Amino acid sequence: MRAHDKPLGPGSAGIALSALLGQSAAELAALAQLAADLQHRLGPSLMPAGVPPDVAQALQSLDRMTQVMDDLSQLMAVASRVAPQDADLPAAALLQAMRLIELRNRFRHGQPARPAAPLMTPLAEKGNDDVFWL
Repeated sequence: MRAHDKPLGPGSAGIALSALLGQSAAELAALAQLAADLQHRLGPSLMPAGVPPDVAQALQSLDRMTQVMDDLSQLMAVASRVAPQDADLPAAALLQAMRLIELRNRFRHGQPARPAAPLMTPLAEKGNDDVFWL
């Protein structure tokens, strides 16, 4: 087992740098996909009616954010593969920096990034295909 494949360890004193980078890459990729999904769902619904300049700028910002997250994900994935296998970082300090317990637990236990869930669930399952719930 390579260092970046092992769990970060609940009681571990150290987190392998390659594992940290790999998990970060996966999380960023999931977020980039979620942002892209949001962008693709919002864009067409706003364009036919025309949008105020500030809304158009916000959509451009979302596009930029998506591209940056995707690029950072790629960077972290490469860094994970080339990081020294024996480089460890203090687990406690790193894990305490995360406010989201679910995210912290994924890092701690080496769980895969949560796939991006659909942003909207069609109510069609209940018989009305025109309504979407956020």
